[in-house]
Amino acid sequence: MAKPPFAGETPSGETHKDLPEGEQRPGNVLVQCPHCSRFLWVSQNQIGKKIRCRYCYEWFTVPPPS
Repeated sequence: MAKPPFAGETPSGETHKDLPEGEQRPGNVLVQCPHCSRFLWVSQNQIGKKIRCRYCYEWFTVPPPS
């Protein structure tokens, strides 16, 4: 049975060190919450929009990929 990902790890098991902030995946972008520092996958259509972190529930604007 596969272990669930921990905070900062993607579902495929890659950590934030393997996938830098702003790296694009098909249709998604990996961003870091400025409040709790955890990484989240967001849809590219959310860039520039305010979203709520699913870990700390704080709102932040998704930055464009660097």
